[in-house]
Amino acid sequence: MADLEEGEIKLDADNRAAARWSKSVLEQGYTVIPALLMNAQNRLGLSPEEFNVVLHLAYHWRRAGFDPYPTKRRIAALMGKSDKQIQRYFKSLEEKGLVERQKRMSRTRGQMSNSYDMSGLVGRLREIAAEDRAIAKTSSRV
Repeated sequence: MADLEEGEIKLDADNRAAARWSKSVLEQGYTVIPALLMNAQNRLGLSPEEFNVVLHLAYHWRRAGFDPYPTKRRIAALMGKSDKQIQRYFKSLEEKGLVERQKRMSRTRGQMSNSYDMSGLVGRLREIAAEDRAIAKTSSRV
């Protein structure tokens, strides 16, 4: 596998995804969701709605170093919830230390949609991964 070019690996991954989902389903794109995020939803203390918000943030997080900035209105529409409900989910995610809202301002348009720093979530997932490795190491010794 080390002999493959980076693009070839991506193509292989794309082909496997297309085999499962179909090319027509994937035409609008897809995003990477770590399995640990799925498996740790309860350990993170995420309600199903909060988890859904996190998935929307992950979808909009296109590049490392650039926080996602979807509007609450967009997430609300996609989830079938009110803007106020989405605001409550964000507040809860902030209180849990998983997401931090950052105001974005434009000189010409004033306040824009907030961006969302996900480093709290990533940090917590790294802690959970370390805990899981320690448990696996201990149980393999028994």
